[in-house]
Amino acid sequence: MPTLGEALAVGAGLGFSLAAPPGPVMAKMALDTAQGRWRQGALVGLGATTADATYFLLVVGGVLRFLPDRRVLAVFAFAGVALMLYFAVSAWRAARRPLEPPRSRLGGWPAGYVLAITSPFNLAWWLTSGAPLLAQYGPRLGIGFFTALLATVALSIYVFHLGSRKVARFEVYVSYASALLLAAFAVLLFVTALNFLRA
Repeated sequence: MPTLGEALAVGAGLGFSLAAPPGPVMAKMALDTAQGRWRQGALVGLGATTADATYFLLVVGGVLRFLPDRRVLAVFAFAGVALMLYFAVSAWRAARRPLEPPRSRLGGWPAGYVLAITSPFNLAWWLTSGAPLLAQYGPRLGIGFFTALLATVALSIYVFHLGSRKVARFEVYVSYASALLLAAFAVLLFVTALNFLRA
């Protein structure tokens, strides 16, 4: 049986592997923080972490074994497409009118949770990476995993906040980059949803 230290180390590595790659949640965190709303950005990250906690509990309870139906994944993907396009348009508008308050009504914790919970990529990650390692190391792995997720959220918010204070018009650059990244993920998700339906 793996030791507690091994479970913590593997969990931390697993958490960083999920949180480190740039994606829709990171784009939304960057956008909110760069616009001077770092608390909202942090809540986005916490919302996504809560979604991962939901998946964690589903994996521990064995529920996800019954979920990978292609039609269910397609529904998740199409919901993710709509959400990402909504945020992409909001980010683009914010970049063009940086002095106006953002128009997006869904933000903070709900935005992070919905972005993460509707992502079939996140679900696939849990099925292919999270579930096997949880089976091997047990729920203790979650301590290292969630510590790594929360550390990544805190570090990201600090970097985005620092950038917004040090770089002129930082929020405009981040808004445009976030809009393009979110739109690209929406296209990728749309293609993925179609592939789920064709399979």
